[in-house]
Amino acid sequence: MNPLLLSLETSGEICSVCISYGKDVLSLQESTESYSHASEITLLIEKALQTAGKEMKNLDGVVVSDGPGSYTGLRVGLSAAKGLCYGLGIPLVAVNSLDALAYFAQAEYGDALYFSMIDARRMEVYMAGYDANMEEIFPKSAVVLTEKTFDEWLPSNRKIVLCGSGVEKSKTLYTGKSFVFVETVLSSTHLVLPGLVAFRQKAFVDLAGHTPFYLKPPNITKPKVQ
Repeated sequence: MNPLLLSLETSGEICSVCISYGKDVLSLQESTESYSHASEITLLIEKALQTAGKEMKNLDGVVVSDGPGSYTGLRVGLSAAKGLCYGLGIPLVAVNSLDALAYFAQAEYGDALYFSMIDARRMEVYMAGYDANMEEIFPKSAVVLTEKTFDEWLPSNRKIVLCGSGVEKSKTLYTGKSFVFVETVLSSTHLVLPGLVAFRQKAFVDLAGHTPFYLKPPNITKPKVQ
């Protein structure tokens, strides 16, 4: 039996919500303003359910993006997801943002190496690497891109697929035939497949204790003493 899942993506600039039944996306709602997660997420959830012709009580679970990404956005998404799961008595699945991007790219390119990239600052990205079976070949890390970043994998003669919001800055460094660039903004629809896999495996997170995968601590500056 296919589960009816609500997916929430709040790790990036756009707040994205979708309803899926198995692998099929029934409805998708996304914010039109950048970083408006807190003010829009509840409305987007209501619109997504209405468009899909479903009610809260019909949901079998909630899937949420787990980071890395925007600290504030991740907290907003997880708080909303936990509240729904507590209230409805349904499980929560947390999908790493880098994993979600790799699943998305792998569906199109098949036998290749995949490197998910989420834009950080300057030439830094949050990155992870995967083989064609989605086994991790490079750990989730904050990486400063250089011309030599992918030298280790070039001898494999396999396509190196770079995907995510960090791809734009990588184009200036990598021009060989081995590289494929997939520019995409992470959406709740990218959570559907990995979320479904985790749900069927009952890989649920603890509602009380789970926190987002920030990867790096927030950059908080203290006000100067006058």
